[in-house]
Amino acid sequence: MKVVCQRDALLEALQVVNTAVVTRTPKPALQCVLVEAEGKNLTLVATDLQVGIRYGLEHVEVQSPGKGLIPADRFLAIVRECPDKTLTLAVDGDTCRIDTSDSHFTLNTSDVESFPTVPESDGPDGFKITAGTLRSTIHRTLFAAARESSRYAINGVLWAPEGKTLLMVATDGRRLAQVRAPLLAGASEITAIVPVKTMTLLDRCLAETDQEVAICFQENRIVAKLPRVTLSSTLVEGTFPKYQEVVPHDTTMKVQLKTEALLSALRRAALLTTENSQGVCLQFSKQRLVLTGRAAETGEGTVALAIEYPYDDLAMGFNPHYLLEALRVVGTEDISLELKAANTPALVRSGEDFLYVVMPVSLS
Repeated sequence: MKVVCQRDALLEALQVVNTAVVTRTPKPALQCVLVEAEGKNLTLVATDLQVGIRYGLEHVEVQSPGKGLIPADRFLAIVRECPDKTLTLAVDGDTCRIDTSDSHFTLNTSDVESFPTVPESDGPDGFKITAGTLRSTIHRTLFAAARESSRYAINGVLWAPEGKTLLMVATDGRRLAQVRAPLLAGASEITAIVPVKTMTLLDRCLAETDQEVAICFQENRIVAKLPRVTLSSTLVEGTFPKYQEVVPHDTTMKVQLKTEALLSALRRAALLTTENSQGVCLQFSKQRLVLTGRAAETGEGTVALAIEYPYDDLAMGFNPHYLLEALRVVGTEDISLELKAANTPALVRSGEDFLYVVMPVSLS
């Protein structure tokens, strides 16, 4: 195999596929990138057996087609430090040679037959969505997913296509985010739980564009086909919590708030909280919201907002970080905060497609 390619394009591809490379493993093939040259294309592939990424480079000069399994860390380091606009990559037997105008590197390669198969084709049970819409949907749900939990099913985000709408839900047991996003083409109603790591890698591959992304589910895997990248991953096994039962439907108070004003007030009220005292008290009264954060070892801070609140006085405690994370991703100038009592969940709504449930905390 011998190819001449643009250094910047190759570097971008390596940075993407390296996110699926295993750094410590008894299987040397998983520490490598599979390079495949054919026709006018160069494809880079990496996998950790859970997630696989295929990245296609076009407009390369393929002087000789073939394959090579190249150590990922050294490969990336060499290309990153290369000062030239182009470089030549050649694989012959068990060695890989990388040539630039003033440098030459030879790397030992591994047997391509030892590299596991990474799915690349789509299936019949799929749907299509724009890259920008999918990225926004990921941003507005992923933050609420559990990172470490004995309840394995919540270490991922639920995907539930419904006709021409995609429903995503994430929860860590203390808050829940739910988003509905429009699809370009509908799908059969197959639900799946996509791991947090896969969601993070998919987000890195997406851009805020109208480019089409095809999603399909194959047995226990998800395959996402982007213009240059195909990402596949195993799914989370288990049963996702009954999220419909978590969303409160009996709230009695509804408050309209400016997103940026509440975000600023929460940040300031949380300045004097500590790891042991992370709660911020929200005190609602006629035409006024006062946010108070205090800790015995630091002091107390209060921030007041003018609001329209025609109900009885109410005081509730929240972990400010849970509210801040939601407010950063809602994407609207205003949010609706729906309440019932000091010891019941609060519901945040943004537009018609985003809702967020957060449990109160005790401040005593």
